[in-house]
Amino acid sequence: MAMTAVACAAKDNGGAFGAPPSSTGPAPPTDPAAARLLPATFQASHQLKAGVDPSHPPLAFLQGSSVQGLDEDLIQAIGAKLGLRITLVQGVPGDQVDVLLPGPPSRVATAPPAAQVVPFLRIGLATVVKAGTSSCAGPVAVVPDVPFPACLGPHVPVATPGDAVAALQQGRVNALVTDYATAVYLVQTGKALALLGGPVDAEPVGLIVTSAGLRPALQAALASIEADGTYQQVLATWGLQAAVVGSGR
Repeated sequence: MAMTAVACAAKDNGGAFGAPPSSTGPAPPTDPAAARLLPATFQASHQLKAGVDPSHPPLAFLQGSSVQGLDEDLIQAIGAKLGLRITLVQGVPGDQVDVLLPGPPSRVATAPPAAQVVPFLRIGLATVVKAGTSSCAGPVAVVPDVPFPACLGPHVPVATPGDAVAALQQGRVNALVTDYATAVYLVQTGKALALLGGPVDAEPVGLIVTSAGLRPALQAALASIEADGTYQQVLATWGLQAAVVGSGR
């Protein structure tokens, strides 16, 4: 499937989510070899602006006034490797930041050229059922913008993940389909829900690089947090180990 990365408008999650996991711990040490790949302007300023849409838990969401989530943890770890202070900016065009953090790949605006993307996840579709259920036969709730898998039963359109969970818990549908990251979060924070199988039709998503010359340093920093285990720790914190990209990207 084609490489995609997304900067999306805010969408209501329908109030379905409970207490989120905690963010990861201390920042990893600076990687001098990766930092030397930074363009001179970043080596001088030690600053990087990242555009984020905090409406897609567990990738990015607001906890009070603070942005939390896997995207935030990864960009902070990458910044630490490069000796950069990360500033997260909401609701601004890509030309006003240095990188954009992705939303779920199903909510595609315009896919940028692959040369502008640093992939750090593979996100596909996933099915959520009531705990103890072994089949998704029957009506399936499908969130808008999520491609409907033809192998499942008749679909019931819903407005938000919260509406999908309500329909499932009330017995109006037997399963719900959404992107894998949202599905994991629903199971983590919902009541008596479970994933049915793993993600399917996964696509790579990653940082959209909008500042010239920045991509090699970001790639090196991502490889560095893979090598020291920080990357794997972040994915495990948010329950997204199955979304690993790996150094073969």
